[in-house]
Amino acid sequence: MGVVYRAKDQRLERDVALKVLAPGLLADAEARKRFRKEALALSKLNHPNIATIFDFDSDKGIDFLVMEYVDGQSLSARIAGGPLIERDVVSVGEQIALALEEASEHGVTHRDLKPANILLTTKGRVKVLDFGLATLLHSPTGDDPTQSLSDSRLVVGTLPYMSPEQLRGEKADGRSDIYSCGVVLYEMATGRRPFCSDLASRLSDQILHDIPVVPRALNARVSQELERITLKCLDKQPENRYQSAKELAIDLRRLSSSSTTAPPAVNSRKLQRWPLGIGIAVAALFVLALAWNSWRTRPNAAGSIESIAVLPLQNLSRDADQDYFADSMTEAMITNLAKIKALRVISRTTMMRFKNTTKSVPEIARELNVDAVVEGSVESAGNRIRITAQLIRGSTDQHIWADSYDRDLRDVLMLQSEVAQNIAKEVQVSISPDDQERLSNERRVDPEAYQLYVKGRYFWAKRTPESVNKALELFNQAIAKDPNYAEAYSGLADAYSSLGFSFDVGLRAPNEVQPKAHAAATRALELNDRLAEAHNSLAYWKLNYGWDWKGAEEEFRRSLQLNPGYANAHHWYAHLLISAGRTDEGLAESQKALELDQLSPIMNTHLGWHYFFARQYDQAFDQLRKTLELDPAYGLAFWYTGWAYEQTGKPEKAIEQMLRARELLKGNLIVEADLAHAYAIAGNKSEARKILAELRSFSSQRYVNPYELSLIHVGLGEKEQALQELDHALQDRSDLMIYLKLDPRMDPIRSDPRFKELVRKVGIP
Repeated sequence: MGVVYRAKDQRLERDVALKVLAPGLLADAEARKRFRKEALALSKLNHPNIATIFDFDSDKGIDFLVMEYVDGQSLSARIAGGPLIERDVVSVGEQIALALEEASEHGVTHRDLKPANILLTTKGRVKVLDFGLATLLHSPTGDDPTQSLSDSRLVVGTLPYMSPEQLRGEKADGRSDIYSCGVVLYEMATGRRPFCSDLASRLSDQILHDIPVVPRALNARVSQELERITLKCLDKQPENRYQSAKELAIDLRRLSSSSTTAPPAVNSRKLQRWPLGIGIAVAALFVLALAWNSWRTRPNAAGSIESIAVLPLQNLSRDADQDYFADSMTEAMITNLAKIKALRVISRTTMMRFKNTTKSVPEIARELNVDAVVEGSVESAGNRIRITAQLIRGSTDQHIWADSYDRDLRDVLMLQSEVAQNIAKEVQVSISPDDQERLSNERRVDPEAYQLYVKGRYFWAKRTPESVNKALELFNQAIAKDPNYAEAYSGLADAYSSLGFSFDVGLRAPNEVQPKAHAAATRALELNDRLAEAHNSLAYWKLNYGWDWKGAEEEFRRSLQLNPGYANAHHWYAHLLISAGRTDEGLAESQKALELDQLSPIMNTHLGWHYFFARQYDQAFDQLRKTLELDPAYGLAFWYTGWAYEQTGKPEKAIEQMLRARELLKGNLIVEADLAHAYAIAGNKSEARKILAELRSFSSQRYVNPYELSLIHVGLGEKEQALQELDHALQDRSDLMIYLKLDPRMDPIRSDPRFKELVRKVGIP
């Protein structure tokens, strides 16, 4: 606005502040006349916390304001020395609110409230400067002279302190000043503003859309009540803030009166006359108090953090179609944290069940049995990405750490690693050299390729025929954009495998898609031998199609070495161990997978499936019941419960469960075949033969696994046809053949030498 001088009012013999306005701020005589009228109106604001305007005049073309002189320092200078103690934050904040209340009663809004416009006198009183002047000085010539200061819609003020509605050029009122006051409270309490970008366009976007890091994450000494008051002031929506400065002042006054008063100063002379022993005791207690306070306020005061859950990141991109991107960033954060061996990290499938949850952090922490929870947001715009993350202790809801990251999208892989390392550092968990290497093995990626890849993973996770085919298309597009993108090849391998896996999508014959899966997984490892997902993809292929148990086990172990918290690798490694007859080892891997992904229906169901193949049917029933408590409409749980009923001599109950599974898993031909097997066991051979005929007719349109046709023949007591279908399954390299040795449904033909020869050809250990 201009330059301020300390001056002497010789007529009234007092010091004043003389604000000489910058040339051109008032363009002509009419503007000067209007400004004088409004400035004198502002001079009627008479309050102990408002610096009074005495006069406005011109001299030889120089426009100047005469204002009250305040002896002290600006709040901005005070904040430059670091955060204020809470007692001072509350005191200053209350006085600012009282000034705003006085102005509001006179229909005046400040519009440019900031620490530079707030002075602290030598006696500790607050003086707010420049009420309404920003609007007056930026008001264009020709505005309606009757327009009041509270009605102005001009975009004026200082950007970091402006409310969202001011930035949008909408009508501003006293609630806009309350927002600015919230920024000042935040800055006093933490030593930094809630939004700090140096780029004006980015800063505007943050103010309009981002959620500020909570103050206690930046300064553990901030009380919960002060944090609540500050964040209420900073709400994006004016109707959610304090509706008047008076309400804000009342809350701050209550906080001030409830705060513990400072202890009286100690008289050092009296202390010197105390006996030496008492002096030593007092000193010892003082040291212990300091140690206690240090221990109490450090991040791990309530116990070490060894387990973490990452809540689904909020999508702040203002585009619902970008939800997949936020979900993919959540998964990436989980994946990177899981690479740290000393941390137990809950898997993505479980955490996605908390998307848009209303549960509190302590509730979530108790449910998942974790020490800490990470929450945050992600926003992508063009080739930029911004992540905000907060680490919260589960037992106390204490904010341990928070930070924001603004990067080029090409650096997204390195950014994901950086966030994981920072969180690990804050929880003081040990990062081994191997962990560090796993986290540092990242490169830049083409932004479009990355977007295509994460969208492909989003569709692949849905596991429907349509979604997996869509994922294939997206992975191929990502590879076309960036032919050296290893993750995209790994995704491609998994999509092809899903199309050929009987218990997944199972649309195509193994011979048709598995060679493509192998080629994609191999290429991924050629590009990045340290990619855990790629080793898992190759292990899957070696087990289910290559029938290479030794090679598959090496790949599973390598995947888990690179990412110890990779639940899916533990899951699939358990399949290998079960199929090889290593039941106890397999159970340990199944339980580890479930520990990492507690609320995942597939992990819960898999453990029931494991018990079935271990012939522990009571445990299978119990575990599958738990799955249905988690998800009453989970078809796989009904399906495998039907298997268990078959083996416990209750085929009618098995049919009941299979029919429910068929209803929930429409179009799954494996369920149809297993239902036919149950009908055959129950003696309803006509219904079994009817389904068998339907499956054979289907085989001209899509792949029907011969292993399942063999099971129907086993149920019908037709050994020759059953063995013949198993020969076909051997030629197809059906993925179900790896369970031949332990599948209890094959018991009626197990003693036949031809069956044993099939087991030998599959190479089951």
